[in-house]
Amino acid sequence: MTAVARDAAFTEMVVEYVYDEMGQRIMKKTYNSSHHLIQNIQLTPISSSLIYGTGE
Repeated sequence: MTAVARDAAFTEMVVEYVYDEMGQRIMKKTYNSSHHLIQNIQLTPISSSLIYGTGE
């Protein structure tokens, strides 16, 4: 996992990326300014197609 945050303690997340065991990016999670998950984007490594979802 790799994450980007607004602060050094990583309490205010902006985005985080999740990787599989082969090192390919498989998910991106985006957060709003209230630190709520607003978007989940999953990338399937085999087909390279995107699947969009909300953070609800």
